[in-house]
Amino acid sequence: LDVPDYPLRFSCGFLSGSVTAFATQWLHNTTLYAGRLAAVEEPVGAPYYTRASLMTAWNEMGPRMVWANYPQRMCLIAGAVGLMNMVDIFHRPDLIFVKGCR
Repeated sequence: LDVPDYPLRFSCGFLSGSVTAFATQWLHNTTLYAGRLAAVEEPVGAPYYTRASLMTAWNEMGPRMVWANYPQRMCLIAGAVGLMNMVDIFHRPDLIFVKGCR
């Protein structure tokens, strides 16, 4: 099966961006809670709010903190990674994995 180079590169980038977005979604949601805690000047956990934001996110969202708002974030991250992979932003042909497999 011969797939044209640009669609293959975009789809591989989109797939890796989707996986990355999902793997880091819980960190993203926890960081949003840390920002909220800092904005209201919550004294517990200041100034980093590492454990406090994680516990607040879990108490308010439960397991949803792993996937809440994932579709919107995935479109942005996966689209950007797919586009950058397709246009070869580093201009290093020796680093293109897809061409090395042929």
